[in-house]
Amino acid sequence: MPAQLLRRASLALVLACAFSAPVQADDIERLSQNLVELRSEVEALNAQLQTAQAEHELRLRNLIARKGEVENLIKRQELELARLNKALQKTREESRLATSDARVLVPAIEESLAELRSYIDEALPFKRAERLAALDEIRSKLDSGVLTPQKAANRLWGFYEDELRLAKESGLYRQPVAIAGDTQLADVARLGMVALYYRTDEQAYGMARRASRGWEFVSLADSEAGAVAELFDSFEKQVRTGYFAIPNPLAAGAQ
Repeated sequence: MPAQLLRRASLALVLACAFSAPVQADDIERLSQNLVELRSEVEALNAQLQTAQAEHELRLRNLIARKGEVENLIKRQELELARLNKALQKTREESRLATSDARVLVPAIEESLAELRSYIDEALPFKRAERLAALDEIRSKLDSGVLTPQKAANRLWGFYEDELRLAKESGLYRQPVAIAGDTQLADVARLGMVALYYRTDEQAYGMARRASRGWEFVSLADSEAGAVAELFDSFEKQVRTGYFAIPNPLAAGAQ
């Protein structure tokens, strides 16, 4: 564009010289002014061109720098992807070996489940249905594949710990008890896994007693019920120490 303006200015001067017969002073002044304006416009356009070129070069340098950053990022991502693929292969191999080794646990888990079920059937009848249901859940999830043998073993170990805790602790609970063929919900006081006493909503007292075929719930005579009532009262008051003359569930003759 600056070249076109220069050509236009030159042509104007030639035409002015060719067609002006006697050149007037005003014409010369006007031509000079036009030339000055044209030169000024050329300089302004040249400045704009230099600015545009400088901005173009700056953008180009930025793009080149950005391209280098992107290439470096791609390389890092490729290295990270390769590392993750290697880790994934290692994990898959470890999982395959662990699964193979875990199959050895299944017979031991099944044996432990059977032993625990037998123990619960013979032990103090405290929340027996819930405890057996927990064992059934472990077996069901193991058989269906929901639990891996390792996780089933962990669940089973947790169940063992819960059973040990029952043997060490005492407290008040609520559960169904079968009294003379009638099952009803009652409060129960459990002393470890040694003794279990009940109190019905009608304030009748009794205990779980060892029988020839497991355990049975029997009612207590008034002379024995008073001591058991004191035991319940102490538990409710959070008093866990003291002397209680309560009937022995392992002895025969409780009525």
